[in-house]
Amino acid sequence: MTFDPRARAAVLDIHRAVEVMEMTTSTKEPRTVERFDRFRDRKQRNRRIGAILVAGALVVTGIVVVSMNVGGKEDGAIPATPGALEGRLLFEVYGGDRSQLYAIDAAGGPVQDLGLDVDPGAHWSPDGKTILVTSTAGPAETALPGRPATVASDGSDFRLLDGVEDRTLNLACLVFSPDGTRIACGGFNDLGVPTGIYTVRATDGGGLRMVTDADGVPADYSPEGEQIVFVGEDPDTGSSSDEAGTLFVVGSDGTNLREITEPNAVLPLPFTHGGWSPDGQWIVFMGADRTLRLVHPDGTDEHAVPLDPDAGVGEVVGATWSPDGAWIAFSARSVGEEDSDIYLVRPDGSELQQLTETPSVGEYVTDWTA
Repeated sequence: MTFDPRARAAVLDIHRAVEVMEMTTSTKEPRTVERFDRFRDRKQRNRRIGAILVAGALVVTGIVVVSMNVGGKEDGAIPATPGALEGRLLFEVYGGDRSQLYAIDAAGGPVQDLGLDVDPGAHWSPDGKTILVTSTAGPAETALPGRPATVASDGSDFRLLDGVEDRTLNLACLVFSPDGTRIACGGFNDLGVPTGIYTVRATDGGGLRMVTDADGVPADYSPEGEQIVFVGEDPDTGSSSDEAGTLFVVGSDGTNLREITEPNAVLPLPFTHGGWSPDGQWIVFMGADRTLRLVHPDGTDEHAVPLDPDAGVGEVVGATWSPDGAWIAFSARSVGEEDSDIYLVRPDGSELQQLTETPSVGEYVTDWTA
């Protein structure tokens, strides 16, 4: 695996190298796993994050995105089951180098188009009142350098958090601390060279603190806020492999950096992330074999979530926990299909159910709030 500039398909993107195969046929890009592997390698060699940032800022209104209106999405939502599940899910539909952001009740029902063209990885604030996005979701003139931003839960009220004075430092900020006071970010310079993992204040984006100079993108805080999990470079293969990464945990104060996936285990897929269960006992991640997997924060008992083979669920392409930890929401392709839908399952693999069913559109769940 590599996290050098050649591997940066776009700024602030912890999913894109996996999901680029989901582009529409109108983009004339690969849409199968086999073709994706070759396509990803070519993309990683030829694209630098700085150039993509500039291009995105200059032509933000012209980026090709999957065409999908609210009415169409409502047709793809499985009818709600009142009282069955609670909370609200964020999910994205990718197109090119950007994604459109939507929300849906965990119980099903109509989809809300949040009207945002954003970089992948949006997350709810702990109170569910705002959504963490990126500076590219706002005006083109403030898109660079990369910075965190927030919007209201309905997608309105864009607010840039531009509190870092260093204009050469770009920040890919993807998750709030549990108390909502800090945001964890991956940092990189204008050439896309990683500079480490940082945190900033959630109020204004200032108060920059380096957590570690390790290469990776923060994925989640532990429930008490004292640790951060991230997918980083595989220390055994270094920059020579794009097939597998390594899950790391580090103290939010920068102490006790440790690897928690062993070489003989199924490693995480690069450019994806892990999510901490609300009780602190498990981290969910996407394996390099495209399975839904769990591991304890100390690296023990790594295993696949056993999904019913008769359900026809194929490759998993993202996952998040329910606020109470009783469910995992994940995106996956049905066997033989090219586009993903959203599913819900218990951590033990029971009660698997499909939340969305939208032909020709790939949906990628990013977060779940109460």
